[in-house]
Amino acid sequence: MIRTKGFTLLELLIVMAILAILAGLGYPRFKSDELDGAARMIHGDLQYARTLAINRKNAVRVVFAPEDDDEETTDDQYRIHSDTNEDGQIDPGEDETIRSLREDYRGVTFSANRTAAVFYPQGTSNSGTVTLTDGAHSQCVIFSWTGRIRINDGPP
Repeated sequence: MIRTKGFTLLELLIVMAILAILAGLGYPRFKSDELDGAARMIHGDLQYARTLAINRKNAVRVVFAPEDDDEETTDDQYRIHSDTNEDGQIDPGEDETIRSLREDYRGVTFSANRTAAVFYPQGTSNSGTVTLTDGAHSQCVIFSWTGRIRINDGPP
């Protein structure tokens, strides 16, 4: 009996086919990991805004739509704004932070059914939904009037 070392061409082709199938199954999951990260980023920023409103005892707005005269933000960005005089406007001296999804999560876009999420000193807020999509999948970040914020797969 002759013993040879190594693999036959058929064995190598079978292993390569199995690896290709496994890689194909894993690819959609990698795409939704970016979507998950973007949803968690917005979820975390909404939680931060709620906490800030409670601690500072004034309204905090997370503005999802750029204002008409606003040249600083684009449609892939949103603002976190501590509205100390609660007039709904960004005034000099009020804290604001501009956040962008495209810096970390390319290919993920969002739309909101509200112009802004507003958190009040009691911990409550207006209610609304931010829908994120990567083209193939979507997730929603939902905020309710009780101040609860959650992430939902698919449409609300």
